[in-house]
Amino acid sequence: MSYPTTDQPKSLPIENSSKAGTFEKLLIKQLSKIVVGHLHIHTAQNSYHLGKGGENSLVATLQVENPIFFRKAVLGGSLGVADSYSDGDWSTPDMVKLFRLFLQNQDVMDSMEGGLATILNKLAMWSYQVSQKRVAGKTSLCITIWEMISTN
Repeated sequence: MSYPTTDQPKSLPIENSSKAGTFEKLLIKQLSKIVVGHLHIHTAQNSYHLGKGGENSLVATLQVENPIFFRKAVLGGSLGVADSYSDGDWSTPDMVKLFRLFLQNQDVMDSMEGGLATILNKLAMWSYQVSQKRVAGKTSLCITIWEMISTN
């Protein structure tokens, strides 16, 4: 038995949209509070120029290679940003300038550590501690069973 074929495309076209996602909007909103220096963030669809300052103020650039960076930064705070960097989700031509800008706006950076980032970091620590206890318990059980088997 043969079935009629259709002329449907094998994949659906993906539209490039300049709309920012929820996490992107949240991070940009937070970083827009920068008062010392300028931060330029470039994505495939958008460019943001954030901060205030005079002509001689520090200018740092961050290039987002993978939009997952925004989710990691919002949910993970500074640890999420570091993790995202090690995964290659973002880059910068001058890491020292970027860190200097962040240090000059420490109150803005500190506020990224609250909210979801705090909850998720505590959850991750609790999960790690629970898994360590489980491993220790299983190791102890395995040793006990091994001792029972080997003595008989």
